[in-house]
This record gives sequence, structure tokens and C-alpha cells, in this order.
Amino acid sequence: MVRSPTFTCFGHTWSLRLHPNGDKSSESGKVAIYLEHCTSDEIKVRFTLNVKGMGGHHIINTMPLRADFAGRHNEACGQSNFLSHAAIFNSHVLVNNDALVLDIKMMQIEKSSAPVIPFVPENPLGKMILNMFLDDETADFVFEVSDEQQVGNDRTKRAKTSPKLFHAHRLILKEAAPALAPLCNKPMSAGLIPIPITDVKPEVFRHMLYYIYGGKLSPEDLETNAKNIIEAADKFGVSALKLEAEACYVRSNPIALDNMLENLLYANAKNCALLKEAVMDFIIENSGDVAEKVSSFQGVIEDPTLLADVLKAIAYTRGMAGKEKGDKLCTMRVNELRKKLDQKGLNVDGSRESMIATLKEAQEDE
Repeated sequence: MVRSPTFTCFGHTWSLRLHPNGDKSSESGKVAIYLEHCTSDEIKVRFTLNVKGMGGHHIINTMPLRADFAGRHNEACGQSNFLSHAAIFNSHVLVNNDALVLDIKMMQIEKSSAPVIPFVPENPLGKMILNMFLDDETADFVFEVSDEQQVGNDRTKRAKTSPKLFHAHRLILKEAAPALAPLCNKPMSAGLIPIPITDVKPEVFRHMLYYIYGGKLSPEDLETNAKNIIEAADKFGVSALKLEAEACYVRSNPIALDNMLENLLYANAKNCALLKEAVMDFIIENSGDVAEKVSSFQGVIEDPTLLADVLKAIAYTRGMAGKEKGDKLCTMRVNELRKKLDQKGLNVDGSRESMIATLKEAQEDE
């Protein structure tokens, strides 16, 4: 093996290592050659090796080689079958024991070759609207929110909590809270006369209003106030918040025998299709234990519609309904139905039956 004198390029030290009779990876009669990195720093290069006589005539040009050197001792990159003896000695460029010239061309590769993605700021509209939250200077009206709470153990006595004021904007509520906006139909000339709301806790109303202005509620706020948020969002038509609070409630409150009936009645009353489905799943998976508590189903039995829903859920699960008619919608889960409605720009808040009916109507229109 013959090593060339060291040379520098790109601030690194290099040498060429030549094996005239090849190395252990070479074929017989072949010359091996390697570019050796002699610096303990990382670098990436692309290089070509050319062999020519003293007169400048080329014998061989290699294809470009790429090497990633990590800075370890005597790393090398090259070709084990670089050139054959026959190509050297039979070449017309070698006259009178002339010398061979090794010509190396190197190019450094930048550490990151990924394209630079230009910075483009986000559309500022969302932040602008959120900055208007509770802004009393630009508000069109103000809500005076208080909640009645039970006094002691006497359910007949209730007292109002201290009212709190929440400033808001007519245009934003008109688009985001269709059931809340009609309360704000007073003429602008009337000034900011407080609009009373007495059936929602002030902190829950604040959460709902913050969401309407584009805010994101924390998981802790959702979990702590899930039912109250569901009821407020349902009352004022903030359907997306209602569904988010419902999903949080289902995740954080596992269905059990002791809360099954309460959750079923609540889901039916508030049109919470996801919660209702979770209860149905529990009833089907624990039918034996549920049968022993059938006497506690008095509230369900009195509602024939709800009882029919339970029986339908059992039929769908056992493949007894929908399939023979080729009705895929009837066998879909609530999440799937909501996704389809959302993709079509339709209302996603409703019972399972109303969602299916809406999708079928949309299919007929198509």
C-alpha cells in the first residue's frame, strides 16, 4: 500500500491511499484506491478520481463518489476495483516508464441539504378575534350572568350567585352561537344595557364565550365542567363545544352498573349520541349483570322510544338489522356518522336517528 503526502482542502487534511495489487476486496489484477480523511471533524464531500499520464491524457475517470466522514481515525472511501493493470501498461500514454498522475476533484456538501422553508405568518384573523374577547371598548352589548344555587339542604330555597358581566360582539355571536345571538336584538342606540342570564354558572358561561371567540379550553376545564358545558352549549347552539365536552365526559367517566341508567337518561335528554352509544355498548357487553338490575329500568321502560333504541342497538351489534337491506349508515358508529356530516358541511349535533336521516337526505339530493 502506498499513501500520498497529505494535503488540505476545506480546512481538513486528506491523503490518497493506493493498493497497486488491490486489497482484500479487490479482484485479481485490479488496483484499489481510497480517499482517506485525516481530521477528527465531521464533513460530507462528493469527489471524483481521474488517472492520466504526464502528458495529460486520461486513462480513467470515476463517477462521483459521496462520502460522509464522522471524524473517526483514518476513515476512507473509494473503490476496491478502481483500475486494472492491463489498462495501465497497455495504455499508449505511458512511454519510457512515464509516471501516472492522480487527479482528485472535491466538493463539500452542506450539513443540511434540506430546502429552507420560507417563514410565512399565520392568518392573523383568529388572533384578532380572540383579542376581542371581553373587550368592553368595542363590545356591542353585555351579559349579566348569575346562577341560582340551593341554600343548605332545602331544595325549595335557592339563591342567586353574584352576577358577573361579560362584554360581547353581535356579529361574532350571530355566526358562532345562533341561540344566544337573538338575546342581543336591542337597538344599538339603547346602549350597553345588561342582558340577564340566570341559568348558567358564570365560569361556565365564560368558558363557552371564550370558545366562541376561538379559544381552546384546557382538558382540566373541560373535565371539571363537562356536564355544565354540555348543557350551556346545547342551550345556546354552540354544537362543536357541546361535542367536545361530551367526548371529554365519555373519556373521563367510565360507564358502570351504578351510573348506567343515569347516563342513559341524561344522554337521551341532552341529545348526546356519543354518550348514549357508550351506555348501549356497556349494556350489550354486560347483558347478564344488567338483566339482574332490570327493575331499575323503570325510567327507560316508561319511554318507549328509548327502550326501542336499546333493542335496536342489540340488533345492530348482532348483525340482525341493517345488513340485509344493505344499509351501511344504520350500522355506522356515532363518530363515523359525525365525520360524514362534517365533511358535507352539515349539522353534526343530533341523535343517531337524525344524523342518519340527514345523511340519507343529502345522498338523495346528490
